[in-house]
Amino acid sequence: MLRMRVIEFLSSSATHFGQGMWQAFAQEEVFGKLLEMIPQYPFNNTLHLKVYEMTTHVLDKNEEEIVEHLLDQTCLIKMILDLGKEKKAFQFEGENQNSCTYGYVAFVRKLGN
Repeated sequence: MLRMRVIEFLSSSATHFGQGMWQAFAQEEVFGKLLEMIPQYPFNNTLHLKVYEMTTHVLDKNEEEIVEHLLDQTCLIKMILDLGKEKKAFQFEGENQNSCTYGYVAFVRKLGN
């Protein structure tokens, strides 16, 4: 619960304070840390949505320095490319052995598009 409150705070702070906050996020590797959390918490769709919103906000603003950091110094491109290579499914225990796609796959695919 605390993790989500911190991420919501970061998201609202960055949206409110603008470019200065985005640059601070880039300097302190916040984007990389947030992106690394996505596969760590594969079914936390709220986390995925907040990270997605922050990432698309940065890409839409087209701030060259911050976009360059996001694309070159985080795992974003690797995550997008790895989706095509790996099977990202969770196997349920039980009689039917059903599987479903990890929750974050849709958000990473959306970022890739």
